[in-house]
Amino acid sequence: MQKLLLVILILISTGIIKAQDKIDLQKVKSAAQDSVSEFYFPKLVKEFSVAPEYFPLTKGKYLYYRYIYSPTYKVYDFSKNRSEFDKFFDRRNWKKSIPLGEKILLDNPIDVGMLNRMVYCYNQTNELDKAALLKGRADVLYRVILSSGEGESEESCYKIINIGEEYIIMAGKGIKGISRISKRKENSVMDIWMTKDSKSNQEKRLYFELLQNMDAMPKFK
Repeated sequence: MQKLLLVILILISTGIIKAQDKIDLQKVKSAAQDSVSEFYFPKLVKEFSVAPEYFPLTKGKYLYYRYIYSPTYKVYDFSKNRSEFDKFFDRRNWKKSIPLGEKILLDNPIDVGMLNRMVYCYNQTNELDKAALLKGRADVLYRVILSSGEGESEESCYKIINIGEEYIIMAGKGIKGISRISKRKENSVMDIWMTKDSKSNQEKRLYFELLQNMDAMPKFK
């Protein structure tokens, strides 16, 4: 697990952008549905998957935030593939972990947590080209998240689409979450963390807004 954390720290340390970038979800959704647009979602996925090293931040923003309107988007992922992947990953069974992780990334190519874990898996099996490709994809997504805010207030919060990304960002910053308060908004959840710096022990608040497509929320009878 310490090696996995090191992978996260290396990935998140590259390409940090401090300027806050306001997200207009309706604009993102509309452009990504237009087949003649450079931000057309299927086109973005293909470019991102093949050559992330040439994938600019602007396209990354449209790819990342548009995903919540994708048919494969899930507010919560309790799929069998994911539970099986977690089981084999914890057992360090890379041979069984990798095919499951690849299937998950086909459905959700911008799953940051899964990209991290698959980078680790490929490094363990010495498939370094595959590891490098997924590291490139993860780097694009980190830059997108870090460009969405500074995390210092509700107004400058980091905007994410998966709750696991809160822990990844905190790990990359070298801070540990102590407690969290969640506030329900119309189409998102504002998470306010009290954190502690691992080196200085300084405590401070860190803000995330978890954006959600409520139409994809499971319906319980």
